[in-house]
Amino acid sequence: LVAAAGGKHGVKAEHLAVKALAFSKRPQATDVLVNALRSRDASLVGNALIALKIRSDPATSLPPIVGLLRADITEARRYAPLALANVVMARERAGRPVEEQTAEQAMTGLVGLVQDRDPFARLHAAKAMGALRRPEATDFLVLLLRDEHVRIRLAAAAALERIGDPRAFAQVVRLLDEVPEDQKAVVRDVLASYAERLQGRPLAPGQATSLGTSPTAWDRWYADHVARAPR
Repeated sequence: LVAAAGGKHGVKAEHLAVKALAFSKRPQATDVLVNALRSRDASLVGNALIALKIRSDPATSLPPIVGLLRADITEARRYAPLALANVVMARERAGRPVEEQTAEQAMTGLVGLVQDRDPFARLHAAKAMGALRRPEATDFLVLLLRDEHVRIRLAAAAALERIGDPRAFAQVVRLLDEVPEDQKAVVRDVLASYAERLQGRPLAPGQATSLGTSPTAWDRWYADHVARAPR
């Protein structure tokens, strides 16, 4: 597989090998996939990024992925933020924080994707911003709460919950009026997690259910939370 991924057995074999390496148990498969990101074959780069997303290996080198956030090819802009999100979250679970310089460079690239023409690039950028938990992402995620695609709005809401900036809570509440009925429960669950993050403890039993999908109820909860906060 390693030889095939290196292009030694033809283009078709190279593509198949990259896909297969996503599920390899060998640690060196990650490095092979990262090396594949230097290819001029857009499809191969896209497949390598997807494979790195699937592997979610905390040892993955992030700079090559970050460098593709501003690539000219759609496949790179579409899947680089997705791979980035999964590797960053894997690092978080492993207790391996992202280097400050890398995080700053990633944010610069992700900001450029907020208005990308490809909706998948915008969707995955929202996920990556949430994974990085950078407070400066808040304003850009609030913009994505107004995206024409519901999935992107929900991804932005989930990312804002991970960051936990209190300034954006009311903006997520507004989403309850702007998503289809069958998606309101998803927003409610995000708000419940957001509320718990803000107050530093779980909501009371049954509280999330009683607040339901009413924007007025959630606004009242937030007003009460602010009133109770130490000054």
